[in-house]
This record gives sequence, C-alpha cells and structure tokens, in this order.
Amino acid sequence: MAGRKFVLITPEMITDIDKRTVPQRGSRNNSKPFVSLLKPLSPPKQVVLNTKYKRLWRKALFHIKVQSILEKFRNDLLVYGTSHHVLDMNNQFRDNLDYIFNRKRAMQLTFASKTKYNKKIKFALKNDSKFLKYWNFFLTIFILYVVIIMPIRVAFYENVYWDFMTVIDTVIDIFFILDIIVNFISSYKDNEQNEICDMKKIVIHYLKTWFLMDVIASIPFGLIDYSIDLQTTTAKVSRYNKLVRASKLPRLYRIIRVFRVVKLIKYYAQGNVINNFVEFFQLNARVLKFAQFLLTVFFFVHFIGCFWYFSAVVDEFSPDTWVVRYEMMDLDKGALYLTCIYWAITTITTVGYGDISAKTSLEKTIAIILMLCGVGFYSFTIGSLSSFLSAVDTRDSVLAQKMAAVNEFIRETNVSGEMKQKIRQAIKFSNRKLGAVWSDKNSLFKELPKNLRYEVALSMYGGIAKQLPFFKDKDSAFIVAIIPSLAPLKINTDEFVYHLGDYADYAYIIVDGRVSLVTESEHIAYKSYLKGGFFGEIELFTSSIREESIVATMECEFFVISKKDFLSILDDFPLEKIKFKKTAAIKQQQNNNLKNEIKSLIRFWIKQGTLNELKGRDFDFLSTRENEIKKISTDLTIINDDFNKNSKEILYELQNKVNRMEKTLEAILEKVSSK
Repeated sequence: MAGRKFVLITPEMITDIDKRTVPQRGSRNNSKPFVSLLKPLSPPKQVVLNTKYKRLWRKALFHIKVQSILEKFRNDLLVYGTSHHVLDMNNQFRDNLDYIFNRKRAMQLTFASKTKYNKKIKFALKNDSKFLKYWNFFLTIFILYVVIIMPIRVAFYENVYWDFMTVIDTVIDIFFILDIIVNFISSYKDNEQNEICDMKKIVIHYLKTWFLMDVIASIPFGLIDYSIDLQTTTAKVSRYNKLVRASKLPRLYRIIRVFRVVKLIKYYAQGNVINNFVEFFQLNARVLKFAQFLLTVFFFVHFIGCFWYFSAVVDEFSPDTWVVRYEMMDLDKGALYLTCIYWAITTITTVGYGDISAKTSLEKTIAIILMLCGVGFYSFTIGSLSSFLSAVDTRDSVLAQKMAAVNEFIRETNVSGEMKQKIRQAIKFSNRKLGAVWSDKNSLFKELPKNLRYEVALSMYGGIAKQLPFFKDKDSAFIVAIIPSLAPLKINTDEFVYHLGDYADYAYIIVDGRVSLVTESEHIAYKSYLKGGFFGEIELFTSSIREESIVATMECEFFVISKKDFLSILDDFPLEKIKFKKTAAIKQQQNNNLKNEIKSLIRFWIKQGTLNELKGRDFDFLSTRENEIKKISTDLTIINDDFNKNSKEILYELQNKVNRMEKTLEAILEKVSSK
C-alpha cells in the first residue's frame, strides 16, 4: 500500500458540495445535487457466484465435519469399546432401566436369541441342523445302494415293471430331485471352514460346484427305461434290435450317481462324523488314509467289472462276445461277477494275462479306455502309496505329528470327551492357519528384502492388515514386525476368553465376532469390543493379573500376540509404545468406572428387590387392618342409629368394638414405627 494516498470524504464535505451545485434563481441549470447523481451500483455477478460457492462450501464443510465426527466415533468405539448403556446424555439412569438391566442379566439368552433370529432371517439350513442330519442319512443309504447295487442290477438283471426294486429306483429318483432344492438352501463351509449362510452366496457356490452333476444324477432313468420299453413293444420288427440296445443306455447313465460319494464324504468330513469314527476306533492318520485308498480301489474295480459284463449285454450276447466265446453263458451270476472282477484287476494293473481278451468293437473300445485309465490309475496308486509311506505332504505330516502327540496326551491325562474335541479342533484350526512349522517361515521372512517384507505382511492371512482398523495409520515397519508374531485363535459362543485373576499372557485382535466384559459372579455385561477391536493389553503393561472377565458373545476369531513378543516389538517402536500405553490407561480408567457403575446398579437392584418385598408385605397387612376398621365403622354407624332403641347390651357391644379398634390402631402404629 506504500505510495498511495487516501482521502476521507466526510458528510460535511458532501453537504458543502451540494450547496455549491444549487442553481441560481432564473437559471436554466437543471443540475441535481451531487449526492443524487451517485447511483447505487448493482452488485456484480461475481458476488452472486461467490455467495453460491460459499453456500456450497459451507455444505461441503458440514459434511466433512460430520464424516470426521462419525469416523472419530467409530475409531473410539473400536479402540475403547462400547458402554453399559444404563446412563443417558445427562449422566442419569435411563427411563427403561428395567428393560436394559434384564437384558444384561439374561446376557447369554439375549445374544443366543439374537444369533438365532439372524440365522432364521437368512433361511439357510445349517450343517448341524436335525433336518440335514436325517436327510443326509437317507442320502447316504441311497448312494450306497447306487454305488453297490445299481451297477449289478444294470449289468446282470433285466428290468421288471413295477417290481419292488423298480419302485425303490423311482423313490431314489424323486429323492435326488428334491436334494437339488435342499442344496440351494443349505449352508456350506469356505476354505477357512467358516459356515456361509448368505442365500446368494449359497446359490452361486452350488451352481459352480455340484449343480450340473446333481442334475445329471437326478434324471429319472427308470421312467426313461419304461418309456423306451413301451416304444420297443410297439416298434416295427426291423428296428427292434436298435431300440433294445438303446434301452440299455439309460441304465448306464445311472452310474453317474456314484460321483455323489465324493460330495457325501466331504459333508461328513465337515460335520466331524469321520473324526468321531476315527476317534471311536482309535485310528491314526496313516491307517485312515490307507483305508480310503482301499475303498477307492474297491468301488473302481466293482464299477469296471460290471461295465465289462454290460458290454456283452449291449451286444445281445453275440457269438463274438467274451461271455459266449469262453462258454460262460451257463455260469451263475456270482461266478460271472467274480470273472469280471478278475478281468478288471488284471486290466487296470496292466498285467493282462490274456486268458480273457476283447474281440468285438465295443469290447476293444472298452479295453482301450480301461487300459488308459489303468495306466493313470496305476501311476496314481504308486504315487499315493509313495506319498503315504514317505509322508511328503508337509502340512498333513505336521498335523499328523501334532495329532499323535495330542492323542498321547489325552490317553495320559484322561480328559473328558468334550475337552478332547476342543483340543483337536484348536490344533486343526491352528494348523490350517499357520501350516507347517512357523519358526521356519519366520526365519525365511527375515531373509526377504525390506520392501518385499512389507508387501508380504500386507498380503498374509488374506490381506488382514488391510481390513482391520488396528493396522490403520501404523508405520510399515511396525506392521512388518508384528504380523509374523500373530497366531490365530478361535473361541465358540459363550466361552470365556479369560477370567478375572488369570495370568495376562496375550493381547487379542478381533478378526470376527464380538466379546463382552462381564461381572465375574453375575455374568452381567458392562462393555463390549467389536470386530476389529484390540483388548487384553492393559495388564501386559502393568504386569498384573487380569482385571476383568471377557466372554465371547458369538463365535469369534482372533489374532493373538504373546506378552513377550508384544513388549519386545514396542521397545523397538517408542512412539507406538507411548500411544499404546496412553490408550491402555484410558481404557483401564473407563473399564473401572463402568465396572463400578454396574456394580452399584446391581446393589441397587438387589436392594430395590428387597424393599419391594417388604412393601408388598406391609401393603397386605395395612389392607387387612383397613378392612377391619371399615367394618367396625359400619357397625358403629348402625349402633348409633339404633342407640335410643337399644339397652345396656348395645352399649356393652359398642365398648367391645371400640376396644378392638384401639388395639388395631396400636398395632398399626407399632408396625409403622418399626419401619
């Protein structure tokens, strides 16, 4: 502003200018006063635009502030947890305190009912539901029938409509069609063994996996057989042989249903049925694997043997078929079946003695296909046995070693059946998450370059570091240091994470689920930590025992870090250590305040319940005495009306009633004074 001069125009100066411009009398000068010549300038359009932009800016600023407040509230909720909800904004007890307190007293029922309600809304059949257990039981029986009996019936027996076996086939056809509908509404488990109940995900998963196979296996081949046989009886003689051969093909398609065995085994493996079977017979992993191999070989050979005899059936036992050439037409069904099994084993093992050979085109085609399959099957068998004997599968080998140690521990300690199941589930969950020996991976992790270590840390456990708020705004070096030290943990609904007075050895990050701080004796919740929350670190800093009890209000998954690793990592990151300590101090103060408030509320509740009982007894006592006084008063009124008409007996009765009334009043006064 230097170099510029400003002149201040005062009202007096404007008045003086106006006087000078007043026209003289007779003058034709029509000039107006100077002030009147100053026309107000209309505000430029830029001012209007600036006002509009200012309004938009204020609106945007308001949204930013609201988002900032909500984000801060969300972060505080994850860091410090929820409150007990018994106080309002004015720090006074809420009006619906009875309802809130009853919900907290029935904490387990509240959370259980809420979980069940949510599951009901999803309308998905759970794996552990009674309906699915019974349904899969009948499905197992039908599939075993299809695997064992159906190949024999298709190959060795002609259809007879409608006999007992044909009716069973029709029932199985209907059952398999209904099974498709059941699969569309049945939950499944993902790769992390989490049960998925979302209907959209269930439908997509089923369409991508077993739907096509189930549809093919559910085609009513019995009705197709019946339809083709009807056409055969009414067909021309020249087409008779072709139709007869075609009538055999639908029976062959029934064999596709054997692939449902794989699906059924997977279901029983997820439902711990196989594990219970192994535990009952005390089988180790190698014996179980060898048994699975033998069953696979049995079903495969059984199917091939029946299929070999079926080739002669399709060719109507022409002179070139193997049954006629080797003069086996008169053998019974059992001898024919044994011969077929013999040929199947010699073929798939590539031995081929040559005593039974193929001659017809169909037999040669079948033999070529089976020999090719036999080479693959033989190679797979040798490879499986080698893997089985050498235990090259690292993860399974490690799990087998761990489970062997667990079984030995169980036998020595004689723990309960429920505890055995919990131990096995925990070991399997840890092995599934961590894989092989974690110390080897940790040393390998340290050999990686720094930048690559950070990328690997962010992608570990399905990119959990990008999903959990705990790692938000954390230094990359801190994330690289803490991720390898985390270990997975799973706790079921209503199980305690730890109790008041336990040794503090771990801190917990909630990956999924919700936990609540509860009073030790009453189990009343007064605070909760949600998904993404971090807890258990308070006692790690103070080197004290646990100051509260924490229970899982639903099935929870955690990542835990030991006290030693946690404090050691924080020693390398002093700024993070200061933040954690400050947060822990605030959380400890809040927890103590909430605990004291809820305990005061419990004492008040108990006291109030006692007072209500006393008040109830006093009310009954006073009501009885009041009724007596009313009755006496009524009698006195009657006596007063008839006073002049009665004699001394009336006066004597009056005196007695007055005495009784005095005693009643004295009893009332004594009762009131004692309170």
